[in-house]
Amino acid sequence: MMLDQTEILRLVHSMRTLLAMPHARANSDDAHNIGNGGWETMIYENEEYDDAGEYDHTTGEFTAARGGRLHIDAAVVFDNTTAWVEGEQAILAVFIDGAQKATLDWEMDESATNHKNDLGGGTTIEVSAGEVITIKVYQDSGAARTLRDSGLDNYVNFDWLP
Repeated sequence: MMLDQTEILRLVHSMRTLLAMPHARANSDDAHNIGNGGWETMIYENEEYDDAGEYDHTTGEFTAARGGRLHIDAAVVFDNTTAWVEGEQAILAVFIDGAQKATLDWEMDESATNHKNDLGGGTTIEVSAGEVITIKVYQDSGAARTLRDSGLDNYVNFDWLP
C-alpha cells in the first residue's frame, strides 16, 4: 500500500500532536500498608517524569491542568501471604474529586493459598481543568496488607490524549 503525500503529512502531524501531549509516570518501591475495609489513596512517591507538573508525588494527587481525555494505567501488587481467604476482595480504582469514576481491577479470593494479589488496569476518562484524580486501593482481608516494595510492580501512568 502506497501513501500519498497528503496521507504522509497527516500521519506526521498526528504523531507530532501525540508526542506533544503531556505525560506523567510515577512508581512506588515503598512497602505501603493498605488498611482493612477502607479506600486508601495510593502514593507513587518516585516521579519518573511529569511533563506538565500535574502529579504530586507526596499526596498521590494528579490535578488536571486542562480539560480533555486522560488515559490512566495503574498497578499494585500485594506481598505473598496465606492470610487471604475465600471471599475477601481487593480493588484498584480511579477517583475524581473524591468520587469513584472507574474500577481498574477487582479480585475476589477463591481459596486460602500462598499467593499475591496483583491489581492493574487502564481506562480513559473525560476530565475538566482543576479536577483532582487519585488512584485508590481497597481490601477487606480482615487486617492491613502490605504492598511489595517494587517500583516495577507498583506504578501509575497519566497520558493526555489528543
